Amino acid sequence: TQRYNLPLVEEIDRKIKGLYVSADHPFQQVEDFISVCTQRYNIDLIKIRGSIRSALEKLKLSNPKLKAVLMGTRFSDPYSESLESFSLTDSTWPQYMRVHCILNWSYCHIWLFLRIFKIPYCILYDKGYTSLGNSTNTVPNPALCDTSTDTPQDIQNPVLYSI
Repeated sequence: TQRYNLPLVEEIDRKIKGLYVSADHPFQQVEDFISVCTQRYNIDLIKIRGSIRSALEKLKLSNPKLKAVLMGTRFSDPYSESLESFSLTDSTWPQYMRVHCILNWSYCHIWLFLRIFKIPYCILYDKGYTSLGNSTNTVPNPALCDTSTDTPQDIQNPVLYSI
């Protein structure tokens, strides 16, 4: 077998640009996880609070040479059923080529990928959350609650709940 001599992330001089569109009242666990990932993966993080549209507008102003953005959208996400792997933003949005890397992935695919490759993820997913938005109105998924107590249970293997 051929061996690849890939540099460690710490050895790469250029940082990967990353955009974090923060909720108005983010979970502290999300903020902590983003901070750890920023260091671990050598990311030049641009953090913008607000909507995705306003964040992309600000990104366009601060990084006018940027032409494409990688997205984490899936077909099952709201308003995503007509997307293609490569989709221009709508005409009323800042113009980017959106690259939807996981568009055809299911919830199960996501968890299998994370588990097989031992990729860290935010601890809130183990607490029954399936979406992480505003801490003031985002709650654990009721389908993952312990019905005897009405409290979220620790989910040690979230992928099993989607099969």
